[in-house]
Amino acid sequence: GRPLAWLSLIACIAGAVCIYSGLRRSDLKSESRGVVGAAIFLYGLSGSWAATCYPEMLHSTLGDEFSITAPGGAASPHGLRVALVWWPIALVLTLGYAASVAWAYRGKVREMPGSQGDYDASVTR
Repeated sequence: GRPLAWLSLIACIAGAVCIYSGLRRSDLKSESRGVVGAAIFLYGLSGSWAATCYPEMLHSTLGDEFSITAPGGAASPHGLRVALVWWPIALVLTLGYAASVAWAYRGKVREMPGSQGDYDASVTR
């Protein structure tokens, strides 16, 4: 009876298949498939956990009154409004910092022989 749990399980399996197929070859497209597969796998894993555990997120061994439920663990409306204002500011600051670091180190890092550029997925160690 929980369709979101089944959908999340399918996403989890699809992500695992993408990871496996991405690791089988060493070209850039396959590596990208592996990264996207990892994201899908994590989405499916967290989604299936949420769908099967709802409404009790964290069960207490002391007693049921100490368990954390989804409505009981929700943030207050004021906290959500503060997050709505702060989150875009934090995103701009983070992207600005990443851009300034990339600009400061542009052209200073060179690929060395034997680094990831020469990676061959078919060779096992």
